[in-house]
Amino acid sequence: MSQRPRPRSGRRPPPRRHPYPACAIPDDRYASEPADASLEPYLWDDDYDRVEGEYDETTADYDEYEEPSYRLISPFRLLLALLIAASGAVAFFGIVIQPQLPLAVSGLGVMGVALGMLAISLAGAAAALGRRGSGGRALLAALFGGLCALSGAGALSAAIVLGLLAAGAT
Repeated sequence: MSQRPRPRSGRRPPPRRHPYPACAIPDDRYASEPADASLEPYLWDDDYDRVEGEYDETTADYDEYEEPSYRLISPFRLLLALLIAASGAVAFFGIVIQPQLPLAVSGLGVMGVALGMLAISLAGAAAALGRRGSGGRALLAALFGGLCALSGAGALSAAIVLGLLAAGAT
């Protein structure tokens, strides 16, 4: 008897219905195999009672299935956070410490692009967490991603304005 392998997700397939309606059961007196042979690939020895075809909860083992983990802080997001911090330091140096508009424009431009990429990454994380059922973490990721998108748009607009000022000053 060959058993169908369990799906990778850990979920059990729904029990298969009998191939014939109740009024059209064929006469199986001369059949070479039992009437429920078509159900054999869909039944497991430990989960179903072969006589009645019902699910037996006493032998079901739910400990095998582990919920997949999802990390909000991935290496890509960590790299983006470091890039945002470095470009923010460059922009701060170019605006406050030693005023040089080209340095500030480049720092703000890189920071705006990195914040935009982080916002897109967090939007994907929010969608994945929402599908998984982690509503609180999905809301947190969506809020933080929205703040990153707004900050990135602000940094890019400041870079454009300072770039125009630098071009007009020369």
